[in-house]
Amino acid sequence: MNIPVRGDGTIDEKEIAILEDIASWMDVNKESIFDTRPWKVYGEGPVAEFSNPVNAQGFNEGKVKYSDKDIRFNQKDKAIYATVMDVPATAITIRQLGKEKKNGSVKHITLLGSKEKIKWKQLADALVREARLYSK
Repeated sequence: MNIPVRGDGTIDEKEIAILEDIASWMDVNKESIFDTRPWKVYGEGPVAEFSNPVNAQGFNEGKVKYSDKDIRFNQKDKAIYATVMDVPATAITIRQLGKEKKNGSVKHITLLGSKEKIKWKQLADALVREARLYSK
């Protein structure tokens, strides 16, 4: 991370706000980051399908805009973490977790940082979390 520093060694309020936002996000999501490993599929969605084949990771992703259809995966023990790359506008659909993919039966879903009970279905072609209103 590159943070511009003033001549006296301090950083301005904008950089402080950015660092505080990153720290807050990390506090909620650290479980899905630290001590995790890549899952057998790195991701799915328009960016993965456009930039790379779905079964191969690459270094060209940063050149396009992510949407709520772009999902990245990692794992820890038996838990699979699916990170949605933008605030969802509709239901979340994860094709890699459909029954036909044979990636296992999903037993439960949690949303990190929330106590909300997640309503979902594992269909033949995808795991679907019901639509709800989100705010950016």
